[in-house]
Amino acid sequence: NVINKQYIMTDFEFLKIFCVKNFVRSNSSINDELFFNLKHFTLTYNSLLNKLICKIPIIDMRISIEIVWSILFVMEVLGSITQHGDDKLVQVNADATGTTSKDTKKDQIIDTPLEDNHKNRSTIPFTYHINLDLMMLHVTLPSSIKLLLELSSFDLKKSSSQIPHMSFTALRFYSIHPYKEDMWTPLLILSYAVIKLNMDKNLPIDTDQHSEDSDDHEDSSTQILIDATSFRFEVPFEFVFYKVFDNLLTFFKSCRQLKYNFKNLMKSDLPKDFKNSTILPTKVHPLKVPKVRLKAKYFEFSM
Repeated sequence: NVINKQYIMTDFEFLKIFCVKNFVRSNSSINDELFFNLKHFTLTYNSLLNKLICKIPIIDMRISIEIVWSILFVMEVLGSITQHGDDKLVQVNADATGTTSKDTKKDQIIDTPLEDNHKNRSTIPFTYHINLDLMMLHVTLPSSIKLLLELSSFDLKKSSSQIPHMSFTALRFYSIHPYKEDMWTPLLILSYAVIKLNMDKNLPIDTDQHSEDSDDHEDSSTQILIDATSFRFEVPFEFVFYKVFDNLLTFFKSCRQLKYNFKNLMKSDLPKDFKNSTILPTKVHPLKVPKVRLKAKYFEFSM
């Protein structure tokens, strides 16, 4: 909805995405898995201030290897259709005018009268404010290991004079109890936290506390600062952590293998005896993890 020249707003009551598991049935709502549920979404853009405001009350998501398989399959099919259509458009334009569609679109953009408005907006720094009341993420790993992530009162802001920072009331990680399969048990709870992101190493991210014994170089190079009221870590009775890490690694390896297998999904010139190869173990360099500083008034450990 275009309210006026200054405001553009988009909103809807709900958005639900299902994973269809069986196409041969009479009732289309049976056995369909709801893996994405978004309610009362509102998005507003102020062109005068170059500011984006997003309001999300509830997000409920589910992730499993079956859902990842379905998403990759749909993306590959749609991508091949889009690529096929673009190739036809390029061929038609090349035959008619001797130029490709990219050249034609470039000429149209140069002559458009909206370019002046874009230049005026580019002088104002882009700012945003994203508010999320509640997010639930259900993760099903191999070996039937289930995890739950709950995020409450999440707020992400970026103003023209500040670095991006996030805040939330509570961040909770749950796992199924070893002896009660229908009961969630907490693993990690982070309460009333503020997260500041700093991509400029020369700009100190934490200027509130500087003791005489602290290392100024270390403080100035901190890229992520997490300042929380309480940090609670729990180990349930006879809970085996290594199974979670092993199956989490297996989950990502399976996703990588599925993405590799779908590369040749829409090719019609493959031989009849074609088989997808398996990704063999290779040398992997360590990930470049940014420096993180965690501060909490209370640290609790329960075992």
